[in-house]
Amino acid sequence: MNSIDCDFTGIDVDAAISRMLARIPAYEDRMSESYKSTFAGIGFLGVNMTGMNKLTRYGPAIPYCINGSRMVQIDLVNDGDVTISVPWKSCWGSSGTIDLKADFSRFTTQLRVKENGLSEVIFSHEGPMYPVSAEEITLRVSGAGMDTMIATHYLSLVFPGVLRELWNDQFFYYANISIDKATA
Repeated sequence: MNSIDCDFTGIDVDAAISRMLARIPAYEDRMSESYKSTFAGIGFLGVNMTGMNKLTRYGPAIPYCINGSRMVQIDLVNDGDVTISVPWKSCWGSSGTIDLKADFSRFTTQLRVKENGLSEVIFSHEGPMYPVSAEEITLRVSGAGMDTMIATHYLSLVFPGVLRELWNDQFFYYANISIDKATA
């Protein structure tokens, strides 16, 4: 690709980003078919994430070229819509979910600009995804009583670094899958 091929003239990157965001699935999961007992008589069904379809673009798309390829850097924002959940069930009959949520998170990623046969701009997700910010990350356990809910609230306040690591690990795993699906 020469420098002429790396021209962005006439390419509507904003519309292509809007189309890509509209294709992000609302739900991703890594679920088991049955509860797996893994800790003190409590079984876990797997992990699921909801709300990825509500990601929005933050700021301008930044077009650039690298090695003759047209690329776009974008920042995406979660305004508290994304929840990572782990359904649980105890051997004594209680059940609920462990939910991890950030009131706000922002990340940056890279997209390769391509064109389909219809002269429409499409992307392939090149990644990587880099966290910019994640604020007010909270852990909530439902179904285990008020004492557990209060305890997890305070644990969220006392151990924000641990929750940030959990959030980044799970959020970016699913965000990569979702963006890959939206650009496929």
